[in-house]
Amino acid sequence: MSQARHFSARERSASIDRMKSEDFDVFVVGGGITGAGIAREAALRNYRVALADRGDFAGGTSSKSSKMVHGGLRYLQYYKFRLVFEALRERHTLSKIANFLLEPQPFLITVHSGGKHGLNTYRLGLVLYDLLALLRAPAAHKSLNPTKASELEPLLRCDKLEGGFLYYDYRVDDARLTLANIKTAWSKGAAVANYLQVTGFTKVEGRIAGVLLKDVLSGDEFACRSKVVVNAAGPYVDAVRRLDEPSAPLKLRPTKGVHIVIASERLPISHAVVAEAEDGRNVFAVPWGRYVLIGTTDNDYRGDFDEVYASPGDVTYLLSAINATLSEARLEPRDVIATFAALRPLVVELGVKESEISREHKVFVSRSGLFSIAGGKLTTYRSMAEELMDKVSDVLHYGFGVKAVFLSGSSFDLLDGAFDEKYRKAMVADMVSSGLPGDVAEHLLSSYGSHYKELLDVLRQSPEMARRIKAPLPYIWAEVKYAVEAECAVCLDDVLSRRMHFIFEDPQQGLDEAPQVARYMGKLLDWSPEEEAKQVDRYRHMVDLTRKYREG
Repeated sequence: MSQARHFSARERSASIDRMKSEDFDVFVVGGGITGAGIAREAALRNYRVALADRGDFAGGTSSKSSKMVHGGLRYLQYYKFRLVFEALRERHTLSKIANFLLEPQPFLITVHSGGKHGLNTYRLGLVLYDLLALLRAPAAHKSLNPTKASELEPLLRCDKLEGGFLYYDYRVDDARLTLANIKTAWSKGAAVANYLQVTGFTKVEGRIAGVLLKDVLSGDEFACRSKVVVNAAGPYVDAVRRLDEPSAPLKLRPTKGVHIVIASERLPISHAVVAEAEDGRNVFAVPWGRYVLIGTTDNDYRGDFDEVYASPGDVTYLLSAINATLSEARLEPRDVIATFAALRPLVVELGVKESEISREHKVFVSRSGLFSIAGGKLTTYRSMAEELMDKVSDVLHYGFGVKAVFLSGSSFDLLDGAFDEKYRKAMVADMVSSGLPGDVAEHLLSSYGSHYKELLDVLRQSPEMARRIKAPLPYIWAEVKYAVEAECAVCLDDVLSRRMHFIFEDPQQGLDEAPQVARYMGKLLDWSPEEEAKQVDRYRHMVDLTRKYREG
């Protein structure tokens, strides 16, 4: 790679050194999509920003979502018009500032007689959906007669089929969206580090004045000074709040969302199909390259937050919902390649079913000044960050005399890697002319955006790095080097689970390749043979969790 400054493990160490010595305006706890968006927002407002996550960036819920940027059509039935309007506005914004990560996705809704909603209900809802989007969807919705619907997806159940609708949202690589926000914040001057855990707070006269930190990798412990601390720890928001106030009442009602992965040969669909489960919830089957993602569940969770996995019942629930709509598929548990499960950090609402809990976010401020944010959706992370930083700017201005900045430009400032779409074909041609297969070129552009040129730099120096790690997947060895040297990957699962997606895109989930990848990462990160083996065992445990449903 070139000698330009890159977001590497070395830069992680530099960020930690800064946290030990500098005073910050804002310290963000949590490197999921919400925390990453807040760090970017604060950095764009020229505040001195630091961010830490106890694991990898997007290591939790933010890499295990339904991977959709959408307005939330189903929320219209609960009259959540403001939430849907906000989500549709943010959908449009993200399609501009993160264009390389978003891809328009057609969704097919079918209506059968006796279902929860009829044709007129969906028709009205989709008209309203388009209007709330200010007619800025990738395309307007279309009504389909039964014949046309079954032609679009031959696996559809045709008995009692009254018709259907086609509408559009986007699909997104959620882990890479989070990483793009992290890298943008870092490039704007933020000090950011993964595997850095907040263990407590420092206080002056009862007010939070910083955080106590522990480097998970080295065991080093130290304090960092900050005027304001923001708790964006996702499902761990309450745990962080109780580091501040041990008796603080719980604010979260975590629910478990499970997805399963099916090979596209086993479920050959070209549209995202909306199915209705037996309890009336919508379940989606979304094409994802050579695979189909099916999700999600929505059940209260009271187990170990660090060991969240799909149960046999979760898998049966999702398969039953899809089989009821795509009856010709006849999916069985043995068709499941992998599962992934995560927790939604929803805000407590008493007397409300799990699936009906509001996805709107809330901000809490403790007596000692800790800002905590919970709830919300992947799609609305940017507007959540903007709203929260407006409140933080007030505190910084009136409480500390720091100049307040209320116009950050986050709605139009491009995320790291974004590019002008008119150059897409030329960029792909550039890679193909360098000897890369077309599918690899498309993958590199949709994952790295304008940074594909840095991957080409790696290949010019080491042409053998153009080899696929495992055919037919499009991942090449240059990406491992890039992940370590430019994307702060410091553990094996950072690479195989989030920088790349072997854990759910490979039938063997990357277990065959894990030792080789660990060996190469070990050369870059100076791992001992014992550390390499430890990293492989750690990754194998993650894969075991995705297969735990088989025990039932």
